[in-house]
Amino acid sequence: MAEDRLVISPDTPGYGSSTKPTAQPDIEDYGRACVEALNDLGYGPSSDGGGPVDVLGFHTGNFVAIEMARQQPGLVRKMVMPGIPYFPPDERQGKLEQYVGPRPYFSDPAYMEKSYLSSVYNNDNGVSKDRQLEMFVERLRAGTTSHYGFNAVFRYNPDPVLKALDKPVLLPILNELLAEPTRVSGKMIRNASFIELMDLDASVWFIGPERLTKVVRPFLDGT
Repeated sequence: MAEDRLVISPDTPGYGSSTKPTAQPDIEDYGRACVEALNDLGYGPSSDGGGPVDVLGFHTGNFVAIEMARQQPGLVRKMVMPGIPYFPPDERQGKLEQYVGPRPYFSDPAYMEKSYLSSVYNNDNGVSKDRQLEMFVERLRAGTTSHYGFNAVFRYNPDPVLKALDKPVLLPILNELLAEPTRVSGKMIRNASFIELMDLDASVWFIGPERLTKVVRPFLDGT
């Protein structure tokens, strides 16, 4: 996509090389941070700026994306949202309880071994071992605030935002744990298009990104 488009891939506050928040953020805070960053780069509704942007999210990033569109509608043109982390209200509390605190780095000496075995050593999802190790290390960099994103997701009520969303939205359905939540939540969006890609799973970002590009590009380039 970056061959003929400017692609911006921001770190969410507290992840990658971004400074950690001083307190647990909400999805609204993450959305606000991305809006401010893009505004600072010159993007937005102003006619003398860079204009609106197209947004692609995955999992947590999809809630951040809809918040961006809610907070500053003129900033967002089109949206691509595979893997929406939507759960009905009666399920959110149970999910939240799983992420109310940090991962057990200091209370469970076996946690690191189990995490490494599942995400790198025994992981046969087609992604290179070098890349799996890089992602394992990146998860560690978030440290004791690594649960902040999950916590924000399950404290967020996306229903009114999804129902009010009026942007053109493409919903690729991948063969991963949020396939059905994406189908369910996508029905709330008034201008959504679904495309089933059940031969692709979450590793597509690393082993077959051109497959996604083939469906994303026509949607973004179309009128």
